[in-house]
Amino acid sequence: MPDWVARCLGSVRSWAAGRGYAYEHVGDELLDLAPGFVHDAAGRSLLPVTDVARLVLLRDRLAAGHERVVWVDADVCVFDPAAVDVEVDAELAVCVERWVTGAPGGGLQAVPWVNNAALSARSVDRLLAATLDRVRAGDVSPRSLGPDLLTPLHATSPFGEIVGVSVASPHVVRGVDGAWDLLVSSLPWPVGALNLCWSMAHHHDVVERFVDRLLSPPGGGRRG
Repeated sequence: MPDWVARCLGSVRSWAAGRGYAYEHVGDELLDLAPGFVHDAAGRSLLPVTDVARLVLLRDRLAAGHERVVWVDADVCVFDPAAVDVEVDAELAVCVERWVTGAPGGGLQAVPWVNNAALSARSVDRLLAATLDRVRAGDVSPRSLGPDLLTPLHATSPFGEIVGVSVASPHVVRGVDGAWDLLVSSLPWPVGALNLCWSMAHHHDVVERFVDRLLSPPGGGRRG
């Protein structure tokens, strides 16, 4: 495990403790929760398997008697705990994404999506059913059970939205000029936690420096 991932996990653990939430870390055993036909459909791709498995885990924890269960990806860094609010009045709340990337003709754009890097659930039945239906239909790719599924569902029958959690695209992580400012200005609230897209992190030293900036004391350094 890269050091920056361990620091992300620690930041979530500290946030949970500060809110008085019980915390559970789930390792590779998570993959066993996805049904066999999901593994078969996904082949060697782990992302679709984890997309299903997290929903099964949430369903099982809710069935065990918890009123609300929150999923947070291992590569989410909480750097302003006070800005993060998962107690959303909705059966299921998702993560708001503004994917900062190059714009046609030059410059940058913030593309709106929602994703499952963080989920706050009182029920996952609707999303789990839609996810498994997509697998059965043969639509299984790294994004097909995440943003490509959640965003259209959110447009037609909205989920709740977790407050304060979003995504840092590679442009943001690498510190491309203007990317940080575009990200924070495109969000509807101050951001306090970011998913760092571990699946796209080919240069751990770059991500490590970004985590350093995120976790620096307020006023101690520019984050973007």
